[in-house]
Amino acid sequence: MFSPIRKIFLFLFSFVFLQAASAQKLSAGPQVLTFFSDADDTEQPYGLYLPQNYDAAKKYPLVIMLHGAGSNHRLALRRVFGKSNANGETDVEATRYFPEWKDVEYIVASPLARGTAGYQGIPEKDVYDVLADVKKRFSVDEDRVYLTGLSMGGGGTLWLGLSRPDVWAAIAPVCPAAPERVRPPTPVLSSVPEPKTTPANDPFEV
Repeated sequence: MFSPIRKIFLFLFSFVFLQAASAQKLSAGPQVLTFFSDADDTEQPYGLYLPQNYDAAKKYPLVIMLHGAGSNHRLALRRVFGKSNANGETDVEATRYFPEWKDVEYIVASPLARGTAGYQGIPEKDVYDVLADVKKRFSVDEDRVYLTGLSMGGGGTLWLGLSRPDVWAAIAPVCPAAPERVRPPTPVLSSVPEPKTTPANDPFEV
């Protein structure tokens, strides 16, 4: 017979073991996760797409998508997969759900980054915190981390891509509204490859 103290110990050990075994059992497909921001001690959301047959034993490319002004992480995740709003649907309505789309063999993350605050300062830190959180949770190929964004997010893509070219395999700014501080000399600009995004040669075709 086990003593009461030993029974308590075995119960606690079993509880901790089961919690660890069930950790990180996220479903595939589009979803919203959070990370803890030490900038203001808050949980900050980001959109995530995980491939249907995700295998932790494999290394996956990662695409970071930056939303434009007035948009958010949920809409940005839809947009990078080419999913616009339905006819007559507002952004508020479209934000409430994720439609079905074709599966891809790479991970996509879309930071909220404090909404319409640009991508410098704390929002910039949020992007790198999302990057760190995704790398911690999932198996990411360090040599295939890509950055893209639309409008304000395109400007953020230029800023983050040019200020930290060591992080990104390539950048793809779309209609960028670049911040004033982005005035790079040609050698810096040429240090980060920009993928061609014509239909015949689209590295992220979905």
